[in-house]
Amino acid sequence: MVARKPMNIAAMMSGAGAGGAVGSDITKGPAIATDLQAEKLITKYMLQQNRPYSAIQVTDNLHKRIQKGGVERVLGKLVAASVLRQKDYGKASIFFPHQDKVAESLGGSVAPAVMADMKRQEAAATVECQEVADALAAAETEAAVLAAEPTDAHLDGELAELAAEVAARRARVAAAGGATVDPQARDKAVTAHNFFLKTWKTLKRKVTDFSGSVADSMGKKTKEVQELFGLELDEQEQALMPQAIPEPGKPGNRPYSR
Repeated sequence: MVARKPMNIAAMMSGAGAGGAVGSDITKGPAIATDLQAEKLITKYMLQQNRPYSAIQVTDNLHKRIQKGGVERVLGKLVAASVLRQKDYGKASIFFPHQDKVAESLGGSVAPAVMADMKRQEAAATVECQEVADALAAAETEAAVLAAEPTDAHLDGELAELAAEVAARRARVAAAGGATVDPQARDKAVTAHNFFLKTWKTLKRKVTDFSGSVADSMGKKTKEVQELFGLELDEQEQALMPQAIPEPGKPGNRPYSR
């Protein structure tokens, strides 16, 4: 984005009209008491400067002679009266004068070449404002992403918890005499455990289904048929069916820690 020096109509068109004449600095003076005075001052200032400003910039440039709320109210009225134009870029709004109003403020004495240059500056200012708005949106997105990241304090807490867990596990290993398990032997034991567990579940389901079918045909309850067959149930023997152990390399299983 190339910085441009804006055209100052008041300085360029000395003596060209009431709105563009060079005189005292209108940005300095006592506080403005009425909306009518504020409207006259802001109109004169915007036509003299002939460049885009936000409400905050106008307030600051006029050295807070008008409060920000009053500036926003007057800018809105000038837009409605077609003295100014308004462009919105996300949450930000800029205001700049209609070029024909600038010409009128100079008494209609603006040369065609000057008017063409003013229009080129207006178009360039619009592009520049869009670039600023895009940069602001990108910065807000980046800020939101960074705000969602965990803080250093949170990460320090997690590291402390993990360090404590590692220390506890090392203590358990030391208490066990530093014994280690061969990874291949463990894999073999896990595979065997899961195979027999699956067989257990399959046989239990088949026996339960068969008992239910016989009970239906005899008009009895399933429990009565199981007692008739002399079945020893897991629940009666307080045999709890364990969970399957994740096996490395199989889809859906998380690799266990070694």
